[in-house]
Amino acid sequence: MDNYIKFNDKTILKIGDPNKRHIILNSDYAKRYMGYLLIMEDLKSVLEALDKLKTDIAENIIRESLSIFIVIVYGKAFSKADVRKVKLEKDQLKNLKSQQIVLHDVLIDIRNKHVAHAGSEIFSLSNLVMQFDESTANTFLSGLSLSSFNFNIESIEELVKDVLKICEIKADKAFKALDKSLLSLSEDEIQKKSFFPSHYKICSLEQVQNSVVELTKDYYNTKK
Repeated sequence: MDNYIKFNDKTILKIGDPNKRHIILNSDYAKRYMGYLLIMEDLKSVLEALDKLKTDIAENIIRESLSIFIVIVYGKAFSKADVRKVKLEKDQLKNLKSQQIVLHDVLIDIRNKHVAHAGSEIFSLSNLVMQFDESTANTFLSGLSLSSFNFNIESIEELVKDVLKICEIKADKAFKALDKSLLSLSEDEIQKKSFFPSHYKICSLEQVQNSVVELTKDYYNTKK
């Protein structure tokens, strides 16, 4: 089972051996590598959602939710984020099939112009219908029709998998740059920036999410 600590009551950290030194890497190299890891996790989530859409889901609201999730999270990989310092660029897709690039453009367009900011005809089509009857007063009826994802799921899967491969290559390059930068860390820097997880209460992820983790008494004793 993986162990975690809540660091400074703000950041959840996954740890290794609690009795060995740990150091939080916050250099530009580290942020870049972490950014690509986050994008990869998002793309894997999109693949899970697509796989779920293949099943026979009776509830339309679930199909709608999965469809919107796919568009938003896929588009997120190509959008700026305050915490995540990197994003994928369209020109990185230049070696993909032409139809894949067209599909990419469509998904991004839906994300930017419709799902993220307004209603989309792909997800909801509303019509105001007037019923005309000469013998009575005019009656206005509001009609609403809903439809879920209307693209070929396998085509989107192929696109996302290929984008994921591109991201993995970027992440590998970022990791090599990070690894090289770590060689410049002096012993003094490591001593100042490192900490022992054993000075914190070790928790499961579920415990961290549902409770406040405080420093143990031993931590204060070692700081004196």
